[in-house]
Amino acid sequence: MAQRNLRPRKSKSSAQILDELLKRYDKTKKQIDIAEDSMKLSIQTILKQPRRLNLTEFVDEIQIQDSDNEIPVIIENADKIQYGGKTIQDWFDDYIAKELQKGKKRQNIRLPVEKTTYAQQIKFPFKSKIKAYEQVHGIKLKQEQKATSISVPDYQIKQLPEKFGRPYFSYEFGSWEIDIVFSMNPELVRINQIYLFCININTKYLVVRVLRGKSQEDIEKALQNLVQTQNVTHIRGDGEKGFASNQLMQFYNKNNIKTYFVNGSRELTNHNRVVDSVIRTIRNAFGQDDRSFSNPKLMQQMVDIYNDTPHTAFDNKFTPKQVNSLQELEGYFIRKNDKKLREVKQDQQDQGFTKYKPGNILMIHVDYLRTMHRYMKQRRNFNELAKFIKYDNGNVESTQLQLVNPLGGVIFVISFLIIADIEPSAFIQQP
Repeated sequence: MAQRNLRPRKSKSSAQILDELLKRYDKTKKQIDIAEDSMKLSIQTILKQPRRLNLTEFVDEIQIQDSDNEIPVIIENADKIQYGGKTIQDWFDDYIAKELQKGKKRQNIRLPVEKTTYAQQIKFPFKSKIKAYEQVHGIKLKQEQKATSISVPDYQIKQLPEKFGRPYFSYEFGSWEIDIVFSMNPELVRINQIYLFCININTKYLVVRVLRGKSQEDIEKALQNLVQTQNVTHIRGDGEKGFASNQLMQFYNKNNIKTYFVNGSRELTNHNRVVDSVIRTIRNAFGQDDRSFSNPKLMQQMVDIYNDTPHTAFDNKFTPKQVNSLQELEGYFIRKNDKKLREVKQDQQDQGFTKYKPGNILMIHVDYLRTMHRYMKQRRNFNELAKFIKYDNGNVESTQLQLVNPLGGVIFVISFLIIADIEPSAFIQQP
């Protein structure tokens, strides 16, 4: 039999497929009603499965596509494609809300509608910033717009004395810190949602992107969106493997982005200081409501509130959004921090902090942030003795003297303690 040469069919682009999908569904009221009933039935069937599905598995299960080529496009544009009067993302959110109720007692299942669905509007959560927020925006927040209580209090760890604390900033415009954040469901002990938190070191402007996973492809897509919408010249992060993969390094080089990624095991660095701080702030703002934290829509509301709230770094006179939109204002605060850094360094030199020799006995401040005693009340700033070992990139490395209590046994030992924190990077340059 003679072999026929068939002309290969030209594949459609993602844009063409998306355009067809947007035109295919919800054309008439009858189509909407049929699609709505179909989705409700599909969700009831999916809820019988023993495990919770992610968005990719959910789209594959509802089977609204005509071909497998459409599945990636549906997943990519779940918040745009309407089917049965709702977007695919809205149907997925409904499924997650019902999934979280599985396994609960009967009397807890029949909750009022407002409790089984996500709140539609986040209340202003930052109690200490209400007055500054009202002054900057020239408005008066109504009582119903304020969060009356936060389930998880934002404990303030006692910091080093102001005269010893060095300002944390970058000399470069467009410097960002990034980190991956998980939302855990305590009932199912599984990850609800994955976010990429990105914050400008100088302007404190926060951008949060949803990740489908921790793969380098997912991270690159989120960073591509950041580059397209913000000025990005430097990026730093912790030891997350995906951040420094070969694929992402090519992405950084292509976009002329300088990077600095620190191994999370280093003891004498205060890396990711800005992004770690904002992650704690956002988590505390949500309190113990993990369902809201895992909802991308509510997360974006919280991010918008944060960016519109006056920041302590700017003496509560400007918001991150204002500083991020005006480079002259960012430059002013860079110069201000540079001046403060020089003054602190000179003060430390004058007091002999740069002239220690091995064996010197020091009075030190113990940082409990990475220990189980992180919330312990501290009555003195310098209340422990230690033996000086060496300087490491501007840090004092010392070993705490082991004090024995009357009942016997060591009280506690911390090998590395910080009284001055500097990292050798493009972000904090040494004058």
